[in-house]
This record gives sequence, structure tokens and C-alpha cells, in this order.
Amino acid sequence: MEENTPVVVEAEEVLLNHPQADYFGVDEIHRFMLPDNTSWVEHRTMNEGDRRKFLSKTNKNVKLDKRGDATIQVAPGEDRVALLEAALTGWNLTRGGKDISFTPATLSEFLRSANPKIVDLVEADIRNKNEWLSNNVTIEAIDEEIESLKEQREEILQRETGNGIS
Repeated sequence: MEENTPVVVEAEEVLLNHPQADYFGVDEIHRFMLPDNTSWVEHRTMNEGDRRKFLSKTNKNVKLDKRGDATIQVAPGEDRVALLEAALTGWNLTRGGKDISFTPATLSEFLRSANPKIVDLVEADIRNKNEWLSNNVTIEAIDEEIESLKEQREEILQRETGNGIS
């Protein structure tokens, strides 16, 4: 049998020997202990819906001007807030000795007033538990993106000089 020849297996045999995985929904909650070893925050592994919402909030538009110069508006602080809002699900934080309930308002307050070092730790743990967020970009992926942008640039130049297809 050749190496690339598919092997046909009866469905009953597959079900008996290998139970089918559930691909609907990731429901993993992670508790991240803060440096005092008492306080913690909880965050979830994001599912595809969470990922789509996050990416929609952080999408960057590339604009090309007539000279072909590209500009991208970057707001890394907003990206970080969007990530934390998408992933955080709870905590046991206190302020002035009183428990602070986890609500959108208190989360927003926390993200405005917390020590950035603590937020860095939480963000790192969220990125760790959501592999698709890792910054493992390859040179090949960067080259493909550059090539795509060059093609877009050429299309716009042709359109502007009247040589392209509208």
C-alpha cells in the first residue's frame, strides 16, 4: 500500500475504538493567582465566538495613499483592554478591605486603575491559555502579508492611472 493511500475503516469500528471528540465549545476556566497568593482572577479559554468578537474589536485597517504609502492605526492599549474584557470571567479582589464584585463596571475600573505589572501578568496568562493569541509569526507569514500588500498596492495604482479593471 502506498504511503498516501487512505485507509477505509467501518464507522462502527471507529466508534467502538475511538470515541468521537466534542468540537462544540471550549469551556475551560483558569484561575490565575496574583502575587499575594490570596487574590486571583479567572479567565476562560476563548471559543471561536469569543475570538471573532475580540478580532472584530481589534481589527486594523490598512490605508494606502496615492503614492502607495501604507498607514495602519495602532492602539495597543485598546487591544489589551479588549482581550481582558473578552477573557476575564471573575475574581476575588478587594479594595479597602471590602470585596469587589465582578461586573462590567468594576472590570472597567480595574483596567483603568490597576498596577500595569499585575495586568501584564494576567494578560500573559490569558495569551498562554489561548494558543492562537501567541505571537509565533513566521518569516513566511510576514512575507506572504508583504506580498499581499504589494498586490493591493499595484491594483490601486493601476486603478488610479486608468489601467486597471474597475
